[in-house]
Amino acid sequence: TEVSVPNVPLPLFWSPDSRFIAFQVGNQLKKIDISGGSAQTLCTVPSYVVGGSWSRDGVILMGNASGGLMRVAANGGPTSKVTILKRSRNEFRHIFPTFLPDGRHFIYLRSADAPKDTGVYVGSLDVEPEDQDSKQLLATNFRPGYVATSGADSGRLLFFRDGALMAQPFDAHRLALSGEPSTVAQGVGLFHDVALFSASAGGVLAYRTTGANSPGLIWYDRQGQAVGQLGVAGTYYGAVDLSADGTQAAI
Repeated sequence: TEVSVPNVPLPLFWSPDSRFIAFQVGNQLKKIDISGGSAQTLCTVPSYVVGGSWSRDGVILMGNASGGLMRVAANGGPTSKVTILKRSRNEFRHIFPTFLPDGRHFIYLRSADAPKDTGVYVGSLDVEPEDQDSKQLLATNFRPGYVATSGADSGRLLFFRDGALMAQPFDAHRLALSGEPSTVAQGVGLFHDVALFSASAGGVLAYRTTGANSPGLIWYDRQGQAVGQLGVAGTYYGAVDLSADGTQAAI
């Protein structure tokens, strides 16, 4: 099914029954039924929504590009804070929440000025925002993921390290990692602090690759035909700006 969702700057996320997609347009979080119809506004948001997770109990968690995590009912309503920034550690955002199987706990990424304070943490809907656990689960700058395995308390934490997607056993009852990480996929692509992968509740993984074989910047003529390569092969991010004489490009 193809659903037209205009002006979406950041990742979409699904309802647990795969019937709805939540997304941001302007300063509003919306949801749309994939079978058709108009999008429904759920709430107003103060900043960019950076990742989200939708529990089976009808709670939506949202990452915040300039603050802590927020929550809203899946049917819409007021938002409330779930986490707050730790100013003593110069945190500047909490993003990419993912619910754990109990629907009350979740993992998320805390970003701080100091690399040692940036990583994956575990939070709970049942504690006050200022009382969330400040013990780091894993040091990383990139979006984490979680996949349940056999049993409600057994799963894998997914994380990006040195170009590879890693998986490490995670006990969702003790809220702790165990064992050693293993490599799931090599050459996983990045966009800023987002590792380009997604894993379903059933354990199916999709990811985008990158690497030295990327063609890089290509010249095209006015008919849309490739006529040559600009610079060396590689992965480039952002816009390209050509010089006035058309012989150089800034990237």
